[in-house]
Amino acid sequence: MATTYLDILGKIQAQTLENLKQIQTVQVSALTTARELVSSLPSIANSPATATIEGLPTFAQMTELNTLFATQLFDQQKVFASKLAELFTPATKNITN
Repeated sequence: MATTYLDILGKIQAQTLENLKQIQTVQVSALTTARELVSSLPSIANSPATATIEGLPTFAQMTELNTLFATQLFDQQKVFASKLAELFTPATKNITN
């Protein structure tokens, strides 16, 4: 059975999703390590005045940022797919004629 463009595209998409999962796993791991390090510091962990680190985003902020990125990634992919469709539509018509 011959490999089609759709097969190749499907493999690329699956690999992209797998790469994204790996990146997310690394991010969670890094944040877990950072949280453990911060909580092990007595001056920070036990002091109400320094219970939060200035500039460190909240979970909600991180979620919003990641969701915004995913939306932008999806929108960019839609534009790319539309351009490909425009590019190949005349060629497809010529082949079928």
